[in-house]
Amino acid sequence: MILNCLSSRWPNRVPVGSPLITAAVALFILSSVPADAQTEAVLHSFNYAPFQQNTACPPSTQDGLPYAGLLLYKGHLYGTTPEGGAGEKGVRYSRDGMAFKLNPPESGETVWGKTTLHSFLPDTEQNIDGNYPCSNLIEENGKFYGTTVGGGEHDLGVLFALTPPPKGQTDWTESLVYTFTGLTDGGRPFGGLTVDNTGTFYGANYWGVNGAEAGLIFQINCDPSLCIENTLYSAPLGTYINGGLLVDNGDGSIFGTSPNGGQYGYGNVFQLTLSAGKWNYYDLYDFTGGADGAYPNGGLLGSAGDLFGTAQRGGDATAPEGSGVLFELRELTPGSPYTLFIQHTFTGLNGSPDGSAPAAGFYQDASGSYWGTCEYGGSEDRGTIFELYPDRYKVHVWHYQQMYSFIGGTNDGAYPEATLTGDSSGNLYGTTSSGGTASDGTIFEFTP
Repeated sequence: MILNCLSSRWPNRVPVGSPLITAAVALFILSSVPADAQTEAVLHSFNYAPFQQNTACPPSTQDGLPYAGLLLYKGHLYGTTPEGGAGEKGVRYSRDGMAFKLNPPESGETVWGKTTLHSFLPDTEQNIDGNYPCSNLIEENGKFYGTTVGGGEHDLGVLFALTPPPKGQTDWTESLVYTFTGLTDGGRPFGGLTVDNTGTFYGANYWGVNGAEAGLIFQINCDPSLCIENTLYSAPLGTYINGGLLVDNGDGSIFGTSPNGGQYGYGNVFQLTLSAGKWNYYDLYDFTGGADGAYPNGGLLGSAGDLFGTAQRGGDATAPEGSGVLFELRELTPGSPYTLFIQHTFTGLNGSPDGSAPAAGFYQDASGSYWGTCEYGGSEDRGTIFELYPDRYKVHVWHYQQMYSFIGGTNDGAYPEATLTGDSSGNLYGTTSSGGTASDGTIFEFTP
């Protein structure tokens, strides 16, 4: 059984910076600027009631605990929870996770409504389903895809699809696209999927070939009758790979991060390129655990030659016990080695109102700003929302601004762990793992 989605063995808890070059490190930190013209609202509070399997009781209506981010599609929000779900009276009950849809208020109303699209069910002889979805959903050709870290024939996770109901009906259909075997394909896909412009899926498994404790990057190609998995890269033993891979649709390169890879064990940024039918691995940067950060736990945004990401800890010049950093990794000239720039060093761990522990990656809005969250820090040490925005006049100059501090309690969320998403009007949407009316997490909307 997967008790939660935290594969973390890693601690939870400016004008542009100068490049970090081996011995000489210079940091420029722009203090957080409070923002006044903003609103934050809880759209849904999760309520995960204690599970009791009792066939005399009505169907379970557990509302799961959120962990992953959201998909915004045609005005609706879609997501997953690794626990909770509905059950069938007298047959079986589910607390193995669910996929849901959050519907905007009807005309004249103010309350968003939640619909359970699928409840992942315990495996029985009659049913082989995935369970414990720990990643967000993606949309491809009108269907929604995601992964679970458990379930399937080998209890090592699956890639599943959700098909919307035909017109005039209400029931969604869940189907298994691929079931991980634990052999050459590994298992336990904790992170989210990425799809390229050909419809090919990419992702990372927590377990490697033959159950080895080592990360693995997979590719899944599907035709109308069959899905085939290809293992593109297997990490060294003891090294893990984050989900949320970045695929460059130009040359097909894949970029990603490892939370404990690299020369020093504090994480690294890597690239996979295809040449003569073989995927080649390149280590672009190794974090040292000092001022440059430690444990990059989110994905990357940007494109080949200019990548942006977060490191969950580090920022302290002498140890990985800092509050984390925002970094940019850039080729100064095309084809040159990548150089790391620190765009912000968080200080919330030291008692300042700044954020601490950016556990997720970035979302980029239409204006080019990067938005993210910190799991801790802020005015109440319950997490923050921040913006990294480009300078209006100077290329490659970025500025940091803290935009919101979560306060928890019944009317606000606390401890955001997932990547944000946004709409065309600039509103941002996300989840918190705590807070809300039942302290079981929230879905929120933030309007800058």
